[in-house]
Amino acid sequence: MSWKYGVYGVGEKTMSFNACVFSTKEEADRAGLELQFRWFGMEGFDVVQTDEPVNYMFPLCSYRPMAKR
Repeated sequence: MSWKYGVYGVGEKTMSFNACVFSTKEEADRAGLELQFRWFGMEGFDVVQTDEPVNYMFPLCSYRPMAKR
């Protein structure tokens, strides 16, 4: 089980996703929040569960997500 965030663009009713997939819901939530602070055309985001393989991580000491090695 893995997690990813989807963003709602201004005036959009459906989420858009990127390729970032995290191992925990908390990591995906922090990544979505970090993106929301940087983007102006975003009304919000939600975190959803997925079966995709984990390819990103967001350590607590980091300020941005990074690709998993």
